[in-house]
Amino acid sequence: MTNLEEALRKLDNQLVAEATKLYTTILHRYLSGELTTSKEIRDMIKQELLKYNENVQPLMEAVIYGSFVNKVDMSYAISKPQLSKTLYKNAKKVSSDVYRVLIDYTKHYFSINDLTKKLMTRAIDIEDITPELLNVPKYVQKEYMKKISGLKTKRLRTSYINYINVLRGVSNQTLESALKRVAGAKAYYYAKRISHTESFKSAAIVDALEWLERDDLELIQHEMSTSHTVYDECDIFNNADFGWGKGIYPKELFPTLPHHPFCRCRGKPIFKEIKKKAGNFRGLETAMNKMTKSQQKQALGSNRAYKDWKQGKNPLDVVNMGKIDKYKIKTIGEVYNA
Repeated sequence: MTNLEEALRKLDNQLVAEATKLYTTILHRYLSGELTTSKEIRDMIKQELLKYNENVQPLMEAVIYGSFVNKVDMSYAISKPQLSKTLYKNAKKVSSDVYRVLIDYTKHYFSINDLTKKLMTRAIDIEDITPELLNVPKYVQKEYMKKISGLKTKRLRTSYINYINVLRGVSNQTLESALKRVAGAKAYYYAKRISHTESFKSAAIVDALEWLERDDLELIQHEMSTSHTVYDECDIFNNADFGWGKGIYPKELFPTLPHHPFCRCRGKPIFKEIKKKAGNFRGLETAMNKMTKSQQKQALGSNRAYKDWKQGKNPLDVVNMGKIDKYKIKTIGEVYNA
């Protein structure tokens, strides 16, 4: 092999490595719901390719789009969700149907919005919603329209306003029809929650396994979504300090994702060397101690949880109170090195 051929081979390998790295970033953002349409994907690729000269751009583009055609099978990262019997009349059947749709998702990578629609048509029907959930919540009964603004989505708020109007005689719609709208809104909300959370979880598992296998990677940076607007457990993990800086974890101690339904936090590998600072750094406790009392209560979720933490419970144990074991937050080293 001539020197020129060897140089071209090395250049080709470097281009493939760069393109694969960019493809992986785009794929994870797509799976986590940050990118939901093909236009958003094309726009991101176009923006990223501007970093390279005009001769390299078409080569990079060919590798990236080729990678999307030859997608990786991620079905191993999908597990059957454990659904609440309080929310579904036949939680076991719905869980099995949801699992089949999620497996299909890993093979075809349709958008989060399409995944939600498929869950609605193939797994979750309004008939699956427990009757108790169709009743107007007590706090809505007490203050009517004032409290409806606190419901999770516009669709839920609209359906409950309509239902309240029927109960008050303001609307001519039948009670049965109003209840059906409420059930439909709840079914859609549950489908959307599953599509966001389970798809993001599968991408996070793939990341975690890759991080743990790499000998050249020691630290992971915790990052929150830009859409994160309220204090919750994500802020605890994002502000934890083990001595390398805010939100930087030894990879084995990085928390499993997602932290809660609709969570879009992610991990970012750090390949540059960072020297550990001297001092008494206590991870999650360091994060808690930097918050105000109000922020601590919000992050932990309740006054009861705040009291448990003040009495000496570990923040992670407090955050996990009430979560079923399948969805408790652990370290990736504890889960995937076992």
